[in-house]
Amino acid sequence: MIFFITGMGKSGTKFLANLLNQCKDAKVLHEPFLNENEIVNTFLNKQASLNYILNKRKPIALKNARGTKTYGEVDSYIRYHIPLLKKVFPEAKFLHLVRNGRDVVRSLYLGRSYTSSDKIAVKFNPKEGWTNESRFEKICWYWVESNKIVHEHIDKFVTLEKIVSDWDYFKENVLDYLGLEMSRKTWEVMRNVRINKSRSKRKLISRKLLKQQERIFNRVCKKTMELYGY
Repeated sequence: MIFFITGMGKSGTKFLANLLNQCKDAKVLHEPFLNENEIVNTFLNKQASLNYILNKRKPIALKNARGTKTYGEVDSYIRYHIPLLKKVFPEAKFLHLVRNGRDVVRSLYLGRSYTSSDKIAVKFNPKEGWTNESRFEKICWYWVESNKIVHEHIDKFVTLEKIVSDWDYFKENVLDYLGLEMSRKTWEVMRNVRINKSRSKRKLISRKLLKQQERIFNRVCKKTMELYGY
């Protein structure tokens, strides 16, 4: 069996891949193809996207799946290719991973999103006709629209916060859904393993700016937050 888990970047994909890789008879990889330009450029062209899935992702996935009961990929970048992945892997299962938008936006803001060194987000304008939007507002829209892309094609979602805090939720919505086996003891140990620490230094932000950012976040992200139960 093959499965794909995707969502917005900074939502815990690396953590979840490491957690699920502890399952019996399972091989779970995090972002096995990390060529940012290729991922973005192929998404912008439907035929290129199809060629990318058929000629690169499919052969490697099938090769990795040999000799194991379950093979999975946890990859934020494949959110741009879900419709084609579903056609190429009709028997595969798909899962949408969500994290509290405030934590994701904060992490992206402390990183390089919508800066001169950004290679991904800047190629997508989630809100048509940027005018005087701040970098923070652009990141808010990026979170909203990235989750929208996934939600349009994957019905089932799980939240990172419940995965690490509620064993019954994790077992029912992740393990049982994907046909995986893991002991509760293993989950209790692995849920506290911190993966992919942010290397960005925390910026000093004035109280005035924090209040302004909170207003922007609520205006842009409120409906999406409510959709996922936050």
